[in-house]
Amino acid sequence: MERVAQQLKELSPANAKYARWGGEEFTLLLPEHSLEQAINAVRIIQQSIEQHDFSDLAPLLNITVSVGVASVENAGDYNRLLNHADQALYRAKQTGRNKVESELS
Repeated sequence: MERVAQQLKELSPANAKYARWGGEEFTLLLPEHSLEQAINAVRIIQQSIEQHDFSDLAPLLNITVSVGVASVENAGDYNRLLNHADQALYRAKQTGRNKVESELS
């Protein structure tokens, strides 16, 4: 998980805030990004992690990322924002994993 966190740090926009949210989950706050810009930014992160060589940790190790994206503009408050992002993440996992879904998907 440390290596994925390092990738997240290196690939995130300069003004991003990120934190580990649970066992295998992270949150990423992208201030000054529209929903569309945030989706594009996390797609770059998702694809870069998928293509990264982690074979030094284990032979043939492939790590993929499922992402749920939400906008505070569409949520109104913090709890709804987390709920929208969580619902989008659930859709990403249920529809094949290793993908980006948004609250508007």
